[in-house]
Amino acid sequence: SFFAPHRDSEKVNGMFATLVVNLPSRHEGGSLVVSHDDETRTIDFDGPAGAYSMQYAAFYTDCKHEIEPVTSGYRVNLIYNLRLAGRKRQPTAPRNSENVNRTAALLTELFTDGPYDKIAIPLVHEYSEAGLSPDLLKGSDRSRVDVLARAAEQLNYQLYLALLTHHQSGSVEDDWDYGGRWSSIDEDDAEMDEVFDESMTLSFWIDMQGHEKEFGKMNLDAEDLLDAKNFSGNPSRQEVHEATGNEGVTMERWYHHGVIVLWPEERYFRILASEGQDAALPALVELIDSEPDPASSEAGRTFAREIINRWRPSHPLYIKRDGQSASAVEMLTQLQRLADADLVNQFIREGMVNDYGGSEGALLGALCDQLGYASLASALTHFIAAQVPTERRASLKATVEIVANLCWHDAPMTDERRSVCRTLVGELQAVMEQWDQHVETSPWLREHETREGIVESLFQALAAIEAPDLLENFLTHALTNPKHYDLHTVLIPAVKTSYYEVDEQSLGTEVMHRLLQHCIDELHDLTKTPVPVPTDWAQDIEIRHNCEDCRELQRFLRDPKAQVYRFRVRKDRREHLHRQIDSHGCDMTHVTERKGSPQTLVCTKTRASYERRQRQFEIDTQLLEELREMAEA
Repeated sequence: SFFAPHRDSEKVNGMFATLVVNLPSRHEGGSLVVSHDDETRTIDFDGPAGAYSMQYAAFYTDCKHEIEPVTSGYRVNLIYNLRLAGRKRQPTAPRNSENVNRTAALLTELFTDGPYDKIAIPLVHEYSEAGLSPDLLKGSDRSRVDVLARAAEQLNYQLYLALLTHHQSGSVEDDWDYGGRWSSIDEDDAEMDEVFDESMTLSFWIDMQGHEKEFGKMNLDAEDLLDAKNFSGNPSRQEVHEATGNEGVTMERWYHHGVIVLWPEERYFRILASEGQDAALPALVELIDSEPDPASSEAGRTFAREIINRWRPSHPLYIKRDGQSASAVEMLTQLQRLADADLVNQFIREGMVNDYGGSEGALLGALCDQLGYASLASALTHFIAAQVPTERRASLKATVEIVANLCWHDAPMTDERRSVCRTLVGELQAVMEQWDQHVETSPWLREHETREGIVESLFQALAAIEAPDLLENFLTHALTNPKHYDLHTVLIPAVKTSYYEVDEQSLGTEVMHRLLQHCIDELHDLTKTPVPVPTDWAQDIEIRHNCEDCRELQRFLRDPKAQVYRFRVRKDRREHLHRQIDSHGCDMTHVTERKGSPQTLVCTKTRASYERRQRQFEIDTQLLEELREMAEA
């Protein structure tokens, strides 16, 4: 029921290996253990699968092997001697232990003295995604991977197979006719002249068990590619692009090649973090999920620190303030699980300061409750102070939302929390004054920031921390700054949203009554005199341009009786008149009558300004009635 460790003798001429075929048989034990070249593998034939399916294993005759005792049932096998007919020299089991030791020493030297975090070694043969697997490697690649994998295991390095994509873009060799079209070359035969840009990325990761790893795409520097002579051959794909504008004929090439990728295990976090938070955060979540006690996970803290150190803020031109930054929210969520105040402080100062959306306040409040408001106060103050209008990534509304959530989220209002929140609101008000005094010189670089919703948020926050003095200061600032705190778009919506939410016993009641009365007074002034109906067609508009056509347009505008005027002028003069009418806000339509030459621009005066003022008067009258009812309720 067992075999002691032994090597098979050559039972027939040319025998080089033994094949064991395990027939379906119910049993326990009887594992085959094969040892060779300082490696041992155990093949289990028992278990549920062994009772119903065929299994097999093969090993060279010079491999020591044994059969462990069968503890129950029957183990039924067919044993075959393997030989290659017609060959005098039969294959033998490779002995790589010496090469493994030498390779381990070289790898240690490479990562100790060199500038590498990771290295990639090209495979000799070509592989597709379907063929890139340890079990399907060809020729010398199998030995190469075997040696490197054993050396990596010895050194506690991580080793994977991956597909390397080398992309190049550049100009085509001079072989096209006048006009920028290639003529005598076929797209597949085109040769690149000068390379303008190139990059290398790794993807489709496979571990030594043949399992795919979700590392995504990873960049590779050219100096990290070793033994590059194996990285050659024809491109997998290339495209030639015709000339456009000032750019001549260009082409792109893509080379795909299988590589072996190694790195020391302790650099794994740094390597993933260097690819950016979008690539690294899923791995951090997976790591923390695997920890029985995340708060005591040293690996989790190390990885989180590497991600923060390499946090990449969004480019200011592409920031979308939709209420959240998915990466910042995810990072705060994982930091809450790690419960490390130093990491939270570092992330607020170095990561979130340039990458936030406004919804992070609830998580920050939970972190303050967990770690203590005082422990995060300095970092939060730094974050708020950095959100100045000259910083392209800053958003006043999102910053106000974060501070408001910190002040009024559902948790006990301790003295420590109230004190820290007062400090944060004080810093916020200083930042708001900078925003309200700022004159934007490059409005195309950021979305216009209104003050809509800000009054409501600050009222809730300041009422929650019982700071009537700060509330009074803010309201005074808002009421004396109608340019930013518009009556119709900011103040009245704030009253209608928040008036009934303020508790009569709250310290914010008096301030809210003051805001309501201010809105009533302003609406009363706007509606005490009806909008006068125009008695003629004259428009009091000063045309700033002084050409002949503009002087004629000016006379038409001032004429109290003329409603229609016709400019029969050439196209460029008509276009000039179109621009002047639109830019000066003239109440008139201006349509080209496409008859004759030159054609005629027909200008017809309207009552558009009067109609707008009348509609606004009616709206203001209705709003005044609504607010008076609120005040009397």
